[in-house]
Amino acid sequence: MKYLLAFACLLQACVQGHLSTSTDIGFPKNTHPVSAFWPAFDRLPEKGAEYHVELFVRLACRKHPHWLLDPLKGYVGHVFLALKKRNGPDSLVQYFGFYPRAGFPGVFNNKPVDAALADNANHQYDASFGADLNREKFDSLMLRAQSLAKTMRYQTYKYNCVDFATELMNSIVSGNAFALPQRKHSLLPKYCHTPEDLFFLIINKKLHHESEEF
Repeated sequence: MKYLLAFACLLQACVQGHLSTSTDIGFPKNTHPVSAFWPAFDRLPEKGAEYHVELFVRLACRKHPHWLLDPLKGYVGHVFLALKKRNGPDSLVQYFGFYPRAGFPGVFNNKPVDAALADNANHQYDASFGADLNREKFDSLMLRAQSLAKTMRYQTYKYNCVDFATELMNSIVSGNAFALPQRKHSLLPKYCHTPEDLFFLIINKKLHHESEEF
Protein backbone atom coordinates (compact mmCIF):
# COMPACT_ATOMS: atom_id res chain seq x y z
CA MET A 1 0.00 0.00 0.00
CA LYS A 2 2.78 2.46 0.85
CA TYR A 3 4.38 1.98 -2.57
CA LEU A 4 1.03 2.50 -4.23
CA LEU A 5 0.62 5.72 -2.27
CA ALA A 6 4.03 6.95 -3.37
CA PHE A 7 3.25 6.16 -6.99
CA ALA A 8 -0.13 7.90 -6.76
CA CYS A 9 1.45 11.04 -5.31
CA LEU A 10 4.10 11.20 -8.01
CA LEU A 11 1.54 10.54 -10.71
CA GLN A 12 -0.54 13.39 -9.36
CA ALA A 13 2.53 15.62 -9.57
CA CYS A 14 3.09 14.69 -13.18
CA VAL A 15 -0.54 15.26 -14.14
CA GLN A 16 -0.69 18.62 -12.38
CA GLY A 17 2.46 19.75 -14.15
CA HIS A 18 4.44 20.58 -11.04
CA LEU A 19 7.47 18.73 -12.39
CA SER A 20 7.77 20.62 -15.65
CA THR A 21 10.29 23.44 -15.24
CA SER A 22 13.57 24.14 -13.53
CA THR A 23 12.10 27.31 -11.99
CA ASP A 24 9.81 25.06 -9.97
CA ILE A 25 11.22 22.04 -8.19
CA GLY A 26 10.95 19.29 -10.74
CA PHE A 27 12.30 18.23 -14.09
CA PRO A 28 13.61 20.92 -16.44
CA LYS A 29 12.27 21.41 -19.93
CA ASN A 30 15.74 21.24 -21.46
CA THR A 31 18.92 19.35 -20.74
CA HIS A 32 22.27 20.16 -22.29
CA PRO A 33 25.11 18.29 -24.00
CA VAL A 34 28.06 18.38 -21.66
CA SER A 35 30.35 19.91 -24.30
CA ALA A 36 28.05 22.94 -24.67
CA PHE A 37 27.13 23.34 -21.02
CA TRP A 38 29.95 25.19 -19.30
CA PRO A 39 30.46 28.96 -19.49
CA ALA A 40 33.74 30.28 -20.79
CA PHE A 41 35.39 30.72 -17.39
CA ASP A 42 38.62 31.61 -19.20
CA ARG A 43 37.07 34.90 -20.25
CA LEU A 44 37.89 36.24 -16.79
CA PRO A 45 41.59 36.88 -16.05
CA GLU A 46 43.31 34.34 -13.80
CA LYS A 47 45.33 36.89 -11.85
CA GLY A 48 43.32 37.89 -8.79
CA ALA A 49 40.48 35.47 -9.56
CA GLU A 50 38.47 33.79 -6.79
CA TYR A 51 36.75 30.41 -7.09
CA HIS A 52 33.73 29.01 -5.29
CA VAL A 53 31.47 25.96 -5.21
CA GLU A 54 28.00 25.81 -3.69
CA LEU A 55 25.89 22.74 -2.93
CA PHE A 56 22.10 23.25 -2.85
CA VAL A 57 19.27 21.09 -1.52
CA ARG A 58 15.59 21.54 -2.28
CA LEU A 59 13.23 19.61 0.00
CA ALA A 60 10.01 18.04 -1.19
CA CYS A 61 8.14 19.76 1.65
CA ARG A 62 9.56 22.59 3.72
CA LYS A 63 7.10 22.09 6.58
CA HIS A 64 7.98 18.40 6.80
CA PRO A 65 11.71 18.03 5.99
CA HIS A 66 11.60 14.23 6.34
CA TRP A 67 9.03 13.80 3.57
CA LEU A 68 10.29 12.36 0.28
CA LEU A 69 7.49 14.07 -1.62
CA ASP A 70 4.67 16.52 -1.01
CA PRO A 71 1.45 14.67 -1.88
CA LEU A 72 -0.63 17.87 -2.00
CA LYS A 73 1.62 19.89 -4.29
CA GLY A 74 3.31 17.01 -6.06
CA TYR A 75 6.79 18.27 -5.27
CA VAL A 76 9.91 16.10 -5.05
CA GLY A 77 13.32 17.10 -3.76
CA HIS A 78 16.46 17.83 -5.74
CA VAL A 79 20.17 18.48 -5.24
CA PHE A 80 22.34 20.64 -7.49
CA LEU A 81 25.56 22.66 -7.52
CA ALA A 82 27.04 25.92 -8.71
CA LEU A 83 30.57 26.76 -9.81
CA LYS A 84 31.55 30.42 -9.67
CA LYS A 85 34.58 32.40 -10.76
CA ARG A 86 34.92 36.03 -9.72
CA ASN A 87 37.45 38.69 -10.60
CA GLY A 88 36.71 42.10 -9.15
CA PRO A 89 33.18 43.18 -10.12
CA ASP A 90 32.90 40.51 -12.82
CA SER A 91 31.79 36.93 -12.27
CA LEU A 92 30.66 33.83 -14.13
CA VAL A 93 28.51 31.11 -12.58
CA GLN A 94 27.05 27.81 -13.74
CA TYR A 95 24.28 26.03 -11.82
CA PHE A 96 23.79 22.40 -12.78
CA GLY A 97 21.96 19.27 -11.71
CA PHE A 98 21.91 15.60 -12.71
CA TYR A 99 18.72 14.15 -14.24
CA PRO A 100 17.43 11.14 -16.16
CA ARG A 101 17.41 12.24 -19.79
CA ALA A 102 13.90 10.82 -20.22
CA GLY A 103 12.63 13.12 -17.47
CA PHE A 104 9.96 12.06 -15.02
CA PRO A 105 9.50 8.47 -16.33
CA GLY A 106 13.17 7.77 -15.66
CA VAL A 107 12.54 7.88 -11.92
CA PHE A 108 10.31 4.80 -12.07
CA ASN A 109 12.84 2.75 -13.99
CA ASN A 110 15.03 0.81 -11.59
CA LYS A 111 17.42 0.07 -14.44
CA PRO A 112 20.11 2.61 -15.37
CA VAL A 113 18.92 5.18 -17.90
CA ASP A 114 20.70 7.85 -19.92
CA ALA A 115 21.50 10.93 -17.88
CA ALA A 116 21.91 14.61 -18.63
CA LEU A 117 22.77 17.89 -16.97
CA ALA A 118 20.32 20.77 -16.70
CA ASP A 119 20.71 24.43 -15.86
CA ASN A 120 19.33 24.95 -12.35
CA ALA A 121 19.92 28.71 -12.19
CA ASN A 122 16.33 29.47 -11.11
CA HIS A 123 15.82 26.43 -8.94
CA GLN A 124 14.56 27.02 -5.41
CA TYR A 125 16.49 25.60 -2.46
CA ASP A 126 16.19 25.14 1.30
CA ALA A 127 19.80 24.63 2.37
CA SER A 128 23.22 25.25 0.90
CA PHE A 129 26.85 24.72 1.74
CA GLY A 130 29.47 26.84 0.01
CA ALA A 131 33.24 26.69 -0.06
CA ASP A 132 36.06 28.73 -1.56
CA LEU A 133 38.42 26.78 -3.79
CA ASN A 134 41.82 27.25 -5.29
CA ARG A 135 42.24 27.15 -9.06
CA GLU A 136 43.38 23.52 -9.11
CA LYS A 137 40.37 22.21 -7.17
CA PHE A 138 37.97 24.33 -9.21
CA ASP A 139 39.31 22.91 -12.47
CA SER A 140 39.37 19.40 -11.03
CA LEU A 141 35.74 19.61 -9.92
CA MET A 142 34.58 20.97 -13.27
CA LEU A 143 36.40 18.26 -15.22
CA ARG A 144 35.06 15.55 -12.93
CA ALA A 145 31.51 16.85 -13.34
CA GLN A 146 31.89 16.69 -17.11
CA SER A 147 33.32 13.18 -16.92
CA LEU A 148 30.57 11.86 -14.64
CA ALA A 149 27.86 13.41 -16.80
CA LYS A 150 29.26 11.58 -19.81
CA THR A 151 29.93 8.21 -18.20
CA MET A 152 27.40 7.70 -15.40
CA ARG A 153 23.80 6.66 -15.94
CA TYR A 154 20.91 7.79 -13.78
CA GLN A 155 19.43 5.15 -11.49
CA THR A 156 17.06 6.21 -8.71
CA TYR A 157 18.30 3.72 -6.11
CA LYS A 158 21.99 3.69 -7.03
CA TYR A 159 23.03 6.95 -8.70
CA ASN A 160 20.68 9.92 -8.58
CA CYS A 161 21.17 13.70 -8.26
CA VAL A 162 22.27 13.29 -4.63
CA ASP A 163 24.96 10.73 -5.49
CA PHE A 164 26.24 12.89 -8.35
CA ALA A 165 26.53 16.02 -6.21
CA THR A 166 28.07 14.34 -3.17
CA GLU A 167 30.60 12.46 -5.29
CA LEU A 168 31.75 15.78 -6.72
CA MET A 169 32.00 17.39 -3.29
CA ASN A 170 33.87 14.41 -1.85
CA SER A 171 36.35 14.61 -4.72
CA ILE A 172 37.70 17.92 -3.38
CA VAL A 173 37.60 17.28 0.38
CA SER A 174 39.32 14.76 2.59
CA GLY A 175 37.60 12.07 4.60
CA ASN A 176 34.41 11.79 2.52
CA ALA A 177 32.90 14.74 4.37
CA PHE A 178 29.68 14.45 2.36
CA ALA A 179 29.26 10.70 2.64
CA LEU A 180 25.68 9.68 3.41
CA PRO A 181 24.41 6.53 5.11
CA GLN A 182 22.61 4.00 2.94
CA ARG A 183 19.23 4.39 4.60
CA LYS A 184 15.95 2.57 3.99
CA HIS A 185 13.03 4.94 3.59
CA SER A 186 9.50 3.82 4.41
CA LEU A 187 8.06 4.89 1.03
CA LEU A 188 10.82 3.37 -1.08
CA PRO A 189 11.35 -0.32 -1.83
CA LYS A 190 15.15 -0.07 -1.78
CA TYR A 191 17.97 1.74 -0.04
CA CYS A 192 18.99 5.03 -1.62
CA HIS A 193 20.27 8.53 -0.91
CA THR A 194 17.73 11.36 -0.87
CA PRO A 195 17.80 15.17 -0.75
CA GLU A 196 16.42 14.94 2.77
CA ASP A 197 19.50 12.99 3.93
CA LEU A 198 21.80 15.67 2.53
CA PHE A 199 19.68 18.49 3.97
CA PHE A 200 20.22 17.25 7.52
CA LEU A 201 23.93 16.67 6.88
CA ILE A 202 24.32 20.29 5.77
CA ILE A 203 22.35 21.59 8.73
CA ASN A 204 24.58 19.59 11.05
CA LYS A 205 27.73 20.96 9.42
CA LYS A 206 26.50 24.52 9.85
CA LEU A 207 25.53 23.91 13.47
CA HIS A 208 29.07 22.73 14.14
CA HIS A 209 30.59 25.62 12.16
CA GLU A 210 32.58 23.38 9.89
CA SER A 211 35.01 25.05 7.54
CA GLU A 212 33.72 26.44 4.27
CA GLU A 213 37.13 26.66 2.64
CA PHE A 214 38.63 23.64 0.87
